[in-house]
Amino acid sequence: MKAMLAAAIFALLAGFLPPATAAEYTVKHVETMLSEPGADKITFLADVGHKLRAFSDHTRFEACAAIATDGSRYGVVITTSGSHIGCAINTDDVPAGMHYTGETIHSHPRPTKFYASKADMQFIAGGNERVTATRMSTDEFSDGDYAAPGYLAGRRGLYHQSGAGTSMKVSSR
Repeated sequence: MKAMLAAAIFALLAGFLPPATAAEYTVKHVETMLSEPGADKITFLADVGHKLRAFSDHTRFEACAAIATDGSRYGVVITTSGSHIGCAINTDDVPAGMHYTGETIHSHPRPTKFYASKADMQFIAGGNERVTATRMSTDEFSDGDYAAPGYLAGRRGLYHQSGAGTSMKVSSR
C-alpha cells in the first residue's frame, strides 16, 4: 500500500492530478486583491505573486487564484487548499463585478520533504496513509500546470506559460 501511495505521489508531483473540481477540495480564503483602474496586468500580478510567495514560504502550502477583470481593473481572490502539492482553483470565485480571464496564478512551496497531509491526500484520490514526498521547484511549472494558461509566483520572479514548452519569466520583481 505504501509503495502504491508513493507512486501516486510521484505521479502527482510530476503533474498528473486526478480530475476534480474545486468544490471537491477544501478551499480557504486567504486575501482579496484589486488593482487600481488602468494598472498594468503584469505589475499587479507581480504584487499578487509576492503575497502568494510569502504565504507559501510561511506555511509550506500552495496558494492560488483565478485572475479576473472588469475591463479597467484586475482582481484575485487568493485561496489555499492547505496542501503542499496542489491548490484547487474555483474560477467563479472572483471579486464582485469581475469576470475570469481564463488564466490563473499560483505558488509552489520551497522544495522540502514533508508528510502528506489530509489535504494532500485529497489530491491523491482520497488516500489516508501517511507517506513522505519531496516538492518540486518554486520556479518551474509542473506538467499538470500546463493544462491551462497561467502564472507561477516563483522565488526568482513571475513566470507565464500557455502550454508545454512556453514558460517564460515575465517579471523579476
